[in-house]
Amino acid sequence: MRLLALTYGTEGDTRPLAMLCHGLIGAGHAVTLLADGGTLGSAQALDVPHAALEGDIHDDVVALVSRGNGVAAASTGLGRMALQHVSGWMRQADAAAEGCDAILTGGLAAFVGMSVGERRRIPVIGSGMIPLTPTRAFRSPFLPPGRSPGWLNRASYGWVNGLIWRQFRRPINAARQQLGQSPRRALWSGLPMLYGISPQLLPPPADWPADHIVCGQWRLPDAPWAPPADLRAFLDAGPPPVYLGFGSMTGFDRERVLPALLQALAPRRVLLFPGWVGLPAVPALRTRHPPRWQRHHAFGLPGRHSLAGDAVRCGSVLLGRSPVSVGRGTGTVVTEATGCSNAGSSHHLRRSRRSTRARGGPGRGDER
Repeated sequence: MRLLALTYGTEGDTRPLAMLCHGLIGAGHAVTLLADGGTLGSAQALDVPHAALEGDIHDDVVALVSRGNGVAAASTGLGRMALQHVSGWMRQADAAAEGCDAILTGGLAAFVGMSVGERRRIPVIGSGMIPLTPTRAFRSPFLPPGRSPGWLNRASYGWVNGLIWRQFRRPINAARQQLGQSPRRALWSGLPMLYGISPQLLPPPADWPADHIVCGQWRLPDAPWAPPADLRAFLDAGPPPVYLGFGSMTGFDRERVLPALLQALAPRRVLLFPGWVGLPAVPALRTRHPPRWQRHHAFGLPGRHSLAGDAVRCGSVLLGRSPVSVGRGTGTVVTEATGCSNAGSSHHLRRSRRSTRARGGPGRGDER
């Protein structure tokens, strides 16, 4: 099959999808990945054909959080991002989809992939690194963690998805009109989903559809790697440290939050990867070494967008914990989770593609 993979987000969105594309190519498929240009290093290293989507996710996220951390502020920020980029994404994705048999879509470009699949009359398969499928088991991960009745948990997904759709609907429909498509009134439904999440962290809820599949983490097999001398010396000088990673988190007071975390972890040693927020004015070891190796040699206390991967966020949702808030005093200890093979992902893709065709797929019996 010839496939288009499409996402817009940070490393936590693009890197797992690049791993999946690499596995699909190894299984004999032709795949092209479209994503933010600054996150395509893994695709380049894996020789996955790729192209950069319009925009800069770092600048977009900084602009989004500068408006505040509340739901209303985030919604407004998403709306501005959609107005700025959707038209360009749609043109790029539609051109790249020429001759494709199916589209894998996710992240902030998910609605773009769905529209292009509808226009091209090819199946669309969603991809995700956090649970997006409604369930009674737990609430949407976009909401603060906590306990609520099953019916409210399930309803929370519709509320969140509807809020995001309202911000994207106008620019999506403007871009659809440019391609000769009619406006879309309602969200797509009935599409299969592939989740790059470890089933050890997120066993599939009993009320998920059969074609919403938890594949395991999309990652490469561990390869031999020798750490630089300074890191090796640090690790050898004492007990295993706590790995504290923040990835693409931004918009909080690092001078207050990071020292508070380090104080709470004392006297344990800490291996800090500050990510986008930068280093605070405290002693720390600066490192840019491969996170897969760090997870083997350190306990992990990840932030919301940490290098430990999006699967950790799913685990924190299920445990009712928030690795974001220092005040709650809880974090998730990460160990290496067992993922499925890339060949298994290819098998799940074939299953999902068949189920899409069985329901008519985008553009066939399409719901508006």
